[in-house]
Order: sequence, then structure tokens, then C-alpha cells
Amino acid sequence: MTRKCTGLRISWLLLLLPFISMAQSARFDTLGFYNHLVSNNLLREQLAFNNLWLHAHKGNSTLADSTNLNNAILYYKLNVHDSVITNLERISPRHNFTEHSERIYLSMLLLQAKLREADTALNGGKNILKSGTYYNDARLSITILRHEKIMGDSSSIGLSEKMLQIRNNYEKIPHHSAFLATAYSTVIPGLGKWYLGYRHEAVTAFIPSIFLAGQCVESYIKAGPGSGRFIVSASLFGLFYGGNILGTLILAHKQKHDYLKQMDYEILDFHNAVVGKPVR
Repeated sequence: MTRKCTGLRISWLLLLLPFISMAQSARFDTLGFYNHLVSNNLLREQLAFNNLWLHAHKGNSTLADSTNLNNAILYYKLNVHDSVITNLERISPRHNFTEHSERIYLSMLLLQAKLREADTALNGGKNILKSGTYYNDARLSITILRHEKIMGDSSSIGLSEKMLQIRNNYEKIPHHSAFLATAYSTVIPGLGKWYLGYRHEAVTAFIPSIFLAGQCVESYIKAGPGSGRFIVSASLFGLFYGGNILGTLILAHKQKHDYLKQMDYEILDFHNAVVGKPVR
């Protein structure tokens, strides 16, 4: 009886052995699972996994900084900008990122208009005067986003090809005087727009103004200053003439604003590429 029981146990063990072996080899592959989430672009699932990972490894500041940076990137790709800022603020000033992560961190700060924090990360604390092409690009990005004057010779600074092109365009920013443009349009309708570089708008402002001025003079000569014809023509000329002056003033301010806005877009597109978010 005892031999039969022993034999039965051995038989069961032999039957279960393959299943035990399979269970041991089928341990949960954490890295493989996360790579699966990444390869399938499952952003929200990555966020859930990261939060569980943070909870399971409380007290590990290095891991927390890396995970918070990863979360910030994921929220940015999901266009949840409040959460992006929240996760960036959770990163310790004394983080120990790799160079690759440091670049992404700086680009994320710039994309969220955290210029002071990015400047501190570049030039303060343990990261004093980081050198290299990307860091030069980041410093130039801060200057352009602040709309400040670029100091130094562009040929003496190591920049990427893209940022060098952006810098050259930034240095060509229109510097037309709004006062002069308005004064020119006051003297000759359309001349202020010509000065600003809007030749087509200048012609379309000049020709109707001359036509209305001629009608006004003709009405004054033929019908007199008290006639309805003169009052109507003078009113139309005054409205068009005053509108042209006001339009020139607005156009002068808009020209510089639009140019700077375009520069901002180019900077953000550059850092979008660093983070890995497609440019729209």
C-alpha cells in the first residue's frame, strides 16, 4: 500500500513537472510588458503602469525623477498640459539624469514656457555652463523665446544647423518704426505701408485715396462747401484717409508681432522633435 502511494505521488509529480517548469519560466516580464505598451503607443496604459511603479518604489528619488519625466512626456503627447507642469515640478532640482534625459527635460521646460527653470538647469547648481551643441541650442532658444537681443558672433557659437537657420532668421526681424510708418501715411496715403514692405497694400490705399480726394475737390468747386455732394465725398475721403493711417499703425505693430510668433513656433517645433512629439 505504501509502495502504491509512493508510486502514485511520483506519477503525479512527473505529470505536474512540465507545468511547474512552464510556470517558473512564465514569470512576469516587467520590461517586456512596458516595451509592449511603448511599441503599441498605449500612452494612458503607460501612465497607469508608471504610477503603479512609483507606488511600488517609494523613496527612490532617482527612479521617481525619471518616472515623473516620462509621465510629463506622456501627458504632453496627450495634450494634458496641467499634468505636464505638475510632473515637471515634481522632478528634483538635483536630479541625476543621463545626458539624453537631460536634453528631453530641458526641451520639456521650454515647451511649457518654463524659461527661468530651463535657464537655471543650464547655468545653475551642478549643471554650471554645460557645453555642447544641444545646450547652445537651448540657450539660444531661451533668448529667442524671451525676445531678447542675441549677443556675440553667430559663427563663434556651436549651434545645430536648424538652430543656426532660426538664429539667422531671428536677426532679420523687422525693425520698422511705427511712428515713421504712421507719419508717412499721414503725408501720402499708402506711403507708410510701402515703407513697411507691403507694396500691394500701399497701392490699394493710394489709388482710392487719390480718387476720393479728387471727388472731394470737384464737389467743392462745383457745388460748394455746404452742398450734400461735398459733405458726402469729404466724409468718405476722411473715413478712408483716417482708416488708412490707423491701419498702417496696426500693421506696423502686427508685422513685428507675427514675425516673433513665427520664430516661437520654429523654436517649439525644434524641441518637439527632441521630445518625440510629431510636429503639426
